[in-house]
Amino acid sequence: MLIILLRHLYVGVGLENVKLLATTLAEVELIDHNKAALVEEGVLGMLLYLVSQGDTEMKKVALKALKNLSSLPTNGLQMIREGAVVSLLGILYRRSLSTPSLWEEAAATIMNLSLSTKVHEAGQTQVVLLEDDDDICKLFSLVNLAEPNVQKSILHAFKDMCQPPSAKDMRSKLRQFLVHYDPPMIQAVEVLVKLCEINDITVLAAAVKLFYYLTQDDDDGTLSEYIGQSCIANLLNIINNSIDEEEIAATMGIISNLPLDHSQMTEWLLE
Repeated sequence: MLIILLRHLYVGVGLENVKLLATTLAEVELIDHNKAALVEEGVLGMLLYLVSQGDTEMKKVALKALKNLSSLPTNGLQMIREGAVVSLLGILYRRSLSTPSLWEEAAATIMNLSLSTKVHEAGQTQVVLLEDDDDICKLFSLVNLAEPNVQKSILHAFKDMCQPPSAKDMRSKLRQFLVHYDPPMIQAVEVLVKLCEINDITVLAAAVKLFYYLTQDDDDGTLSEYIGQSCIANLLNIINNSIDEEEIAATMGIISNLPLDHSQMTEWLLE
């Protein structure tokens, strides 16, 4: 039915038809087959146009529709190929021209796109979400500026980007990058250490899971500089009190990846 509606609306593509279609895609719960068919019919171009050129309300509707469609990995890959990342980052970067609801929808869509990059299509080149160092750095910097739902989505996106064994370069960049932290510049690793102290359990869990991947191949010695006694205490507290098994496993992984030749760190663990 939605495909038929799409075709009818495209016959006379006026503003009202476009709004109706975008609103429908934002609000209707779609099965995967329909999500795939809509993207095959070319709906992404219209939605990305609305994100870039529409008023605030239409941007929000278009972003919700993109988030809905991007939950299907093959759609997410197609969105990346069609340049959706540029539009989504534009919403997040131009904070003075956006609203919290727009940031939340854009960040959630980026999280979906990051998940889609973990799917390898036969015969296709591996799709990368972020290639530009400046975009990687600026997006991670937003973790310090955003509200919890946006923080969580960005952290999950970076976790997905750092997860594959082939993502060693991304992990190394995050360990070395300086990012904005109200107001000074600090290491991205320091941001994660600070997030291990917060009370928001969903953001804390997302930060710990990303932190674990950054400890997997710390051949540049960055981590030991920022993991102090309070960080060790916070990690042990997570193990003792969290009900999230994946978070506990990630925390134990962080501790097991700490340098064994660091006598002070060993002492803190034994206290």
